[in-house]
Amino acid sequence: MNHSILVNTNKLNLMNSTPSTLAMKVYSEIHQDIRSGALPPEQHLKTDLLKDKYQTGTSPLREALARLASESFVTATGKSGYKVSPISTYDYEQLIGLRRYLEIKALRSSITRGDIDWEAGILAAYHRMSKLTKLESEGELLYNEKKEELHRNYHFALLASCESWWELKIINNLTNHIERYRRVLGITLNASSSEYHKVQNEHHLLMTAVISKNFKEASSILDEHRKRTYKLIREKLETT
Repeated sequence: MNHSILVNTNKLNLMNSTPSTLAMKVYSEIHQDIRSGALPPEQHLKTDLLKDKYQTGTSPLREALARLASESFVTATGKSGYKVSPISTYDYEQLIGLRRYLEIKALRSSITRGDIDWEAGILAAYHRMSKLTKLESEGELLYNEKKEELHRNYHFALLASCESWWELKIINNLTNHIERYRRVLGITLNASSSEYHKVQNEHHLLMTAVISKNFKEASSILDEHRKRTYKLIREKLETT
């Protein structure tokens, strides 16, 4: 197995795995609530309320908020105070510009270096994403989180053989921020809509082009795939 695939996959799995400490657990829960919009932009994060909501103490909460601040999900407002970071068209343009550059660069590297294990990882991630169904006992929130996770895992499987772990780490953070914009603004695709099926077809075409190591076609499909969402978010921002 290509060493970089193993390293990148292990590090991404570790980054997205179940937290092993209380501070990481709190960080993960707040991070998810910010990305989903449950904690909306510019909401003040009052310590007492957060301690009750996330069933934690002051030290783990402080550590979690410090990490979220380092990733620009929360902003310091004064002595020990934080609020959820605001959203803006300017900030959004910065995010998508940088992700577009890095993602295409990482895709080229991954296609060049990818081996049979990399291909198997892509196929498995695509299969899990495309076969996801909502269980009768499953709430909408849990189902949406699973859908987001599988979609993310698919796109990162395409990049798993990238030479640079640091590129993937930065792309991961940018993706988290862009996900927040999309979900805060209420941009989702209904599974029964024609647009949803169009997106799923793009996922299949992208997978085929990547496994065929056709970078030109794969990068073109990925660019168009991303542009659709970027446009919807930009239009929503301009009218909000």
